[in-house]
Amino acid sequence: MGALPHLRVRYVRGAAQILSAPDLGFALLPGYVGQGFASEAARGLMLHAQNKLGIGRLYAIARRGNYRSVRLLDRLGFRYEGPYVTPEGEQVELYATLSEGEGLT
Repeated sequence: MGALPHLRVRYVRGAAQILSAPDLGFALLPGYVGQGFASEAARGLMLHAQNKLGIGRLYAIARRGNYRSVRLLDRLGFRYEGPYVTPEGEQVELYATLSEGEGLT
């Protein structure tokens, strides 16, 4: 059995500076897509945010046409909020958990 790749999860200041709740994001190199890494990391971060930090509502953004990210966000309990323009001017799609404490469906 081969060794697992080194993975790192970190906090990045992003859209949370503008939105009313923290945002969850993930990005993978092409060779690691579809192996469950984003799902596992996102679920862990969501549980930590809810159970340890008391954060219930979370946002996430997905680039237009990134259907894999949209499917993952749906599985995590995020719902589509509408189009959003990032501080850098990129047009993306905004998702959020429905209310405090929801998500992780």
